[in-house]
Amino acid sequence: MLQVLFQVSLSQASIPVEWKTEITIYKKGEENKAENYRPVSLTSVTCKMLEHIKCSNIMRHLEDDCALYRNIRKEKDAIKLQKDLEALQQWEGNWLMEFHHKKCQVLHVTNKRKCVEYPYNIHGHTLEVVDSAKYIRVNIHKSLKWAQHINQIPKKANSTSACLRRNINQCPRETKALCYKTLVRPLLEYAGVIWDPHTAENINKIEMVQRRAARMVMNDFRTTSSVSNMIQQLNWPLLQERRAQARSIMM
Repeated sequence: MLQVLFQVSLSQASIPVEWKTEITIYKKGEENKAENYRPVSLTSVTCKMLEHIKCSNIMRHLEDDCALYRNIRKEKDAIKLQKDLEALQQWEGNWLMEFHHKKCQVLHVTNKRKCVEYPYNIHGHTLEVVDSAKYIRVNIHKSLKWAQHINQIPKKANSTSACLRRNINQCPRETKALCYKTLVRPLLEYAGVIWDPHTAENINKIEMVQRRAARMVMNDFRTTSSVSNMIQQLNWPLLQERRAQARSIMM
């Protein structure tokens, strides 16, 4: 039945009126500008299923984030990069797309005190030069050091873990452990093979999130209790060990 409904909707390029309810949510920036709001649809599960099917297939051919890079040694290399930007603008026009210049940034990945500077621009707007930029949810610093990215990981993971503690505190241990593995641990491991820390300080920052989660799952917050024993009872490997395993698989 759903297949027939989806086929009719796609063939007629229309959906029921009941599926078209949406609201806008403020993201960041100036509140009086439309681009700082995100539309969120409030629709049926059936419509969400169709949306997921379409998006999954479209994303095979179109990536939301785009990076353009070139090894810059002299000014002529920078000019070539600007020509690449101009070719990209031609491409977006052919595909009825548009790059927002305020969301485009220039990142010089180098350890040199002085690098080749050039006024890269899109649509006549000079692009902002930054020390770090986010690409596919990973913060890349110009020095390729990962301290800034690692500092942000526990904040989001702890926030999610605190939400779980408030809402599933009375659930069975197995349920809380499953929620941690599903909703929190992926935040601690996303792209871990790239930013895998080597200093004890940064390693501990990540491990502390799991240690707090172990207390939540075991419902034991006594200062005299051993968190290491809790983690052993839960049969959770250290996150450092999981990253090492992931790196081995990647290689």
